[in-house]
Amino acid sequence: MKCHASRLRGAHRCAALPVGVAVLWVVLTMPAQGQEFFPADSFLRGFTVSPPMISRQIPLAEFGHLTAMDPEAEAPFWTLSQWFCVESLSDEHRTLSGRDRSVWENDYQGLEVRVDEDGHPVVSLTVDSLAVYREMSLTYEQMGRRRPHVLLGHNFYPDFDGVRRYGGAEDKDTTPDGTTFPDLDAFEELTLSMSLRLAEATDLRHEYAVDDAENRRRHYNRNCFQFWFRVYCRDPHSPYHGRFFWLGYRAYDGEVPYQSHIPHVRDQIESDGNATYAYRLCDRSVHGDDYAAKLAAFHAGTRTTLTIDVLEAARTAIGAIQAEKDDFLDAEDDLGGYTISSFNIGWEPASPFRGTMVIRDLSLRGVPLGDVSPDSQQAG
Repeated sequence: MKCHASRLRGAHRCAALPVGVAVLWVVLTMPAQGQEFFPADSFLRGFTVSPPMISRQIPLAEFGHLTAMDPEAEAPFWTLSQWFCVESLSDEHRTLSGRDRSVWENDYQGLEVRVDEDGHPVVSLTVDSLAVYREMSLTYEQMGRRRPHVLLGHNFYPDFDGVRRYGGAEDKDTTPDGTTFPDLDAFEELTLSMSLRLAEATDLRHEYAVDDAENRRRHYNRNCFQFWFRVYCRDPHSPYHGRFFWLGYRAYDGEVPYQSHIPHVRDQIESDGNATYAYRLCDRSVHGDDYAAKLAAFHAGTRTTLTIDVLEAARTAIGAIQAEKDDFLDAEDDLGGYTISSFNIGWEPASPFRGTMVIRDLSLRGVPLGDVSPDSQQAG
């Protein structure tokens, strides 16, 4: 595997941003009690690295590994998935390593892990889809189908027979039956928290000369940084056993040209033609009724705070999907029998674009029934 002289080097260390690029901080409050499902040192454990092309089943022997910063760390918790990319990151691409900071990068993507002054692990994810599309010589129409994915993901179910399995296109999928995540109705609270900072977001369409410029103007360009849960029905007695959907939010959505006001005010059920659905939270659901002011402040560079109640979001999604897609999910039992089988977070650009997102304090904490946090008791 060749090592590139990367154009990404230093992109995530920029002191100033281009005009029009905002800075986003997402700080979520968490209950003091309960179980943490994303270990605090998980970013220091190294990473499993997927091959650059997506597949339904990938032998574990085809995965790479990035060296852990902590020499005594457990096995990697996160997988760095680089689907529809050209070349996967490897330790050969490690441009900087040390006790407090490591950087892996090539022409197409970058990953930085560092420990800040407070001892918190911080991750920066970079994607340069311009380099990917130049390598593939794609038209703008083809870009919509072959979007580079640079994601950090974790499966809560084990690999079997030396194979990593990914669902998404099946009517039913029973692979995650062995998930270690409890059923959602076992929680009193389940909250996702993170801190995000958008370090770079640059539209590079003007630098792409492979396709006609007129197609560039007509093409629908969306460059997203988003996170998704895979919510799965594992109740073997349910006729909906094996059904699943994606539940998530686009923290950054560089939509060009601007299409609609609906994503700001209405949750949406999306489908890409597969036999499942994605329930995407809107800005109002995440930021509240004053979302417009918060988004305006966000685009002006002001830090923005928000809270994601995973249980309420999942409950709303199940009811909405059942109402619109009759007999796809069972809404009668509320959250009973449903669980989370995986989570991923990262970039998915659909046009020439370069972006870097900094992730800090990523946490998924659940409070079991009967173990309510003091804040919740006070609120009640």
